[in-house]
Amino acid sequence: MSSKLPANLDRFLRSQEIAAAPEKYAVCTLCESIVTASTQLCPNCHGYRMDPDPRLVISRALVLGHREQSTVTPADLR
Repeated sequence: MSSKLPANLDRFLRSQEIAAAPEKYAVCTLCESIVTASTQLCPNCHGYRMDPDPRLVISRALVLGHREQSTVTPADLR
């Protein structure tokens, strides 16, 4: 069995942290970004509906951890 390395190791490791503690996070229902559970307004799309379902958080974290970043973050603007 061949193991494919993710494109961005930091992103992959962060996704593993999120998947290990899904109760601390939620998924924006508009753009599917992962945000902290206390977030009320998504920093990426300004959506305000978050889904805290741990199964969804884990699933989304694993997907995002294996692909390139496609959203612009405040750190990208510096």
